[in-house]
Amino acid sequence: MVVMPVERSIGQNTLHFGLNLSSDTPGSSSFTLRAAHEWTSLNDAGGSWRNDAAIGDDKAIKTELYQPLWRGSPVFAAASLGYQQKPFRVFNEDHTVLATFNNSIFETQLNAGVTLGKYGEWRFGLYRQDNDFTLSQGDPDPSVNTRFRDVGVQTRLVVDQFDNPRWPRAGYYFNGKLGAACRPGQRGEPEVLRLYRRACPHVWRLHRALHGQGQRQHRCPVGCLCAAAARWVPELDRLPERRAVGQ
Repeated sequence: MVVMPVERSIGQNTLHFGLNLSSDTPGSSSFTLRAAHEWTSLNDAGGSWRNDAAIGDDKAIKTELYQPLWRGSPVFAAASLGYQQKPFRVFNEDHTVLATFNNSIFETQLNAGVTLGKYGEWRFGLYRQDNDFTLSQGDPDPSVNTRFRDVGVQTRLVVDQFDNPRWPRAGYYFNGKLGAACRPGQRGEPEVLRLYRRACPHVWRLHRALHGQGQRQHRCPVGCLCAAAARWVPELDRLPERRAVGQ
């Protein structure tokens, strides 16, 4: 008997769903429901198309095309288009909320990158963000509503060595992003914009996870967008059937 495999006309389609829940000591809590669709093997080179959506405290929708130069190529190109709405809070000196803004961000990205084998990937390219701030809570002042455009270059490194993405028992994960805007802040810009440029983009985040997650944030005025996240989970020998790192 001879079996002749026939290639499918379309690639595999997968759906993913997730839920983010968060709470802090002052009593505020939030949730975000997430969904993702991925269509692989768009062409002979192994291109893919991914769509992400989120609703809740964070609202977002994003689509991305990922295209290797040839099948098995470590070099790839990626283009994405997305919209998200995120709350931005301004605090008093006693750590109470002075005002809350909704920042609507329309973003486009064009990147080139290289896969790092089983470890992760590195990307670099251009981005453009159109930000629209609207006051949702606080003293109604028409002058605080503002729009601005952010255009620049960025690079991103992702290293994923978790043995299981759903419930990691061993390994480590790092996600770092560094960017620089081509046009710095100007004189006379609204106060909320100066606060956003100073506080929101220039944040260094370090996460350490061990059956839970702690978080520390450090403000660093480096003059460019800077954010990083890392997680580490030590090996737990008492857990059976530990998978090899990188599978």
